[in-house]
Amino acid sequence: MLKKSIQTLPSASFALVMATGIIATASQLQGFTFVSTVLFWLNNLFFFVLLLLFIARLALFFPTVTAELRLHEKGTGFLTIIASSCILGTEYAQAKSAYGIATMFWVFAGVLWVVLVYTFLAGTILKRQKPSPETGMNGSWLLLIVCTQSVSILGGVLSSHTLLQTDAVLCISLLAFLLGVMLYFMLIAIDLYRLLFFPMKPEEAVPSYWINMGAAAITALSGITLSKGIQGHAVFGDLYSFVKAMSIMFWAMGSFWIPVILIMDIWRYAAKKWPLKYEAAFWSLVFPLGMYTVCSWRMEEVLPLPFLQSIAKVFIYIAWAAWLVTFIGMCVQLAKQVFNPSVSNEN
Repeated sequence: MLKKSIQTLPSASFALVMATGIIATASQLQGFTFVSTVLFWLNNLFFFVLLLLFIARLALFFPTVTAELRLHEKGTGFLTIIASSCILGTEYAQAKSAYGIATMFWVFAGVLWVVLVYTFLAGTILKRQKPSPETGMNGSWLLLIVCTQSVSILGGVLSSHTLLQTDAVLCISLLAFLLGVMLYFMLIAIDLYRLLFFPMKPEEAVPSYWINMGAAAITALSGITLSKGIQGHAVFGDLYSFVKAMSIMFWAMGSFWIPVILIMDIWRYAAKKWPLKYEAAFWSLVFPLGMYTVCSWRMEEVLPLPFLQSIAKVFIYIAWAAWLVTFIGMCVQLAKQVFNPSVSNEN
């Protein structure tokens, strides 16, 4: 049974770590120290258990993993490993001041970014049979932005607290931010084309479309984090106003997506009676809620308007509720797999 569970481990499993980590950060920012501490240590457990399972899957089922990495529908799920490493590293840097550990997470994530992103792109570009945007495109493609901006954020946090060359770390973070901005513009256009010009079936209105909002929010947070490092910098200081403007624009873009995706969810579960049951993709819904909470709280650093943190004070409760419901659903699913081995993992 364990071997079967390893074989069918969802590609986006590390979204659990992403969601837990960002909500821990949101809790810390708003002074909920106990909640933040509990989620931080839980997140360490989640990360290392999932990492062991992923390594086991890679060793035992290498052809399956590489084949899945080349799939338009699922390949981007592996990029959650990159984002989760950076989010956990950011937790170590900001909550524990453990900059050495955070630097190791950043380097690990950077290596994974090169390997996974280019392997995915090469696999999808070069394969002969390809799906149409109708079946091959969904919100999980925006994980290309999420993983890139997570590298930028952790680099921005570490730029003045690492043994690595400060300007080099800041430069990599700035380049990652700019790349993430361009990727968002390109991919969101394709995503909108799919949504607007192809029929939507209930099974296709998946929770991963929430990443449309999450990718915008993490881009805004990346800009906010980076702006603190480049302000007044001899080389990058001229870009401060641009980065600040991009942060505001992407926060607005993230806010725009919330009603759109809510309408899709209401249509799927209420109008079309799609069964509401746990699937691993629900962590892709929880993460954007936590990211929007953190982004709104930090936005006041570049746009000093008190109502922004008021928004975050509301969203923290929504994010907690979403995390708790999804976590309970995951535990129930795991219990069913233990007592009824015929139940398989949801991808």
